Amino acid sequence: MRRRIRTRLIAALTAFVLLGTATGCEEWPLGSHLVTFGAGWLLHDCTTTTTTETFCYRNGEPIDCSEVPQ
Repeated sequence: MRRRIRTRLIAALTAFVLLGTATGCEEWPLGSHLVTFGAGWLLHDCTTTTTTETFCYRNGEPIDCSEVPQ
């Protein structure tokens, strides 16, 4: 648990440093970048991961997909 907190803290500090720097003459809207980062930080667990499994069958029996000719 401590490692997860430490990793998140390092990620937050890195993002803050990167968001706080600007190149060129353009003014950077730091506030909107921080709000966007904060929203992503809070909502990152709300997304579901999508995984697809491939099942291969021969004569109705499941087989290893590496056995199927390309």
